[in-house]
Amino acid sequence: MCLAGPDYRLGDQHPEIAIMGACPGAQEEEQGRPFIGDAGTHLAAMVRIINAISPAKFPSEDRDDYTLLNAHPLPRYKDRAGYDGNTEPTKPEVMCDVNIFRLNQQLQQSGIIRILLAGKRPQWLAERLVVNFPEIEVFMCGHPSLSAWNPRYVGQPRAEKIRLWTQETYQMVHPFRVHR
Repeated sequence: MCLAGPDYRLGDQHPEIAIMGACPGAQEEEQGRPFIGDAGTHLAAMVRIINAISPAKFPSEDRDDYTLLNAHPLPRYKDRAGYDGNTEPTKPEVMCDVNIFRLNQQLQQSGIIRILLAGKRPQWLAERLVVNFPEIEVFMCGHPSLSAWNPRYVGQPRAEKIRLWTQETYQMVHPFRVHR
C-alpha cells in the first residue's frame, strides 16, 4: 500500500485515527497528498475544534497526525482530462465494490480504530464501515467547504462560521451513542 498520494496519507502521530473526505482536487493531485486546498485549510481549523471537544478521541490539533483518505480516489476538477462536470463522486461510485475493497484495504493496513467522516460522500459509507469493521468508532462532521457552511452563518466571521459548523455537525455514530 502506498503511504502517500492525492487520496491517502498515513498519519504522523496517530495513524490509527483517520479523517475521510470526498475526493482529491487539483491541488491534492499536484502536491500528491490529501487535504491541501481550501477544504484542507478549513479541515485544519475543524480538527483543532474537534480536539477541543473530544481530546480523548482526537488527541492532536494537527490534521497531519491522522491518516487522511478519501471516499473516492479520483481527483475531480475542471481542467483535468476526462472531467465530467462533477467535483465530487456520485453515490454509485463511492459504494461500488471496487471502491469499497480499496477502502477496506486502506483501513485494514493502517490499523484504523477511529474514523471521522467529513461530509456527505464519506458519510454514505458509515453503515458499510460499521458492518465491515464493527470495532471502529465512527464519527461524523460537516464537509470543510465554504459552500457547506458559509450560507448558514451569514454575517459571521469565517473562523466563527467554522467553529459553529463543526460544533453543530460533529457527532459519534458508532457505537450508536453521542460521545464527546
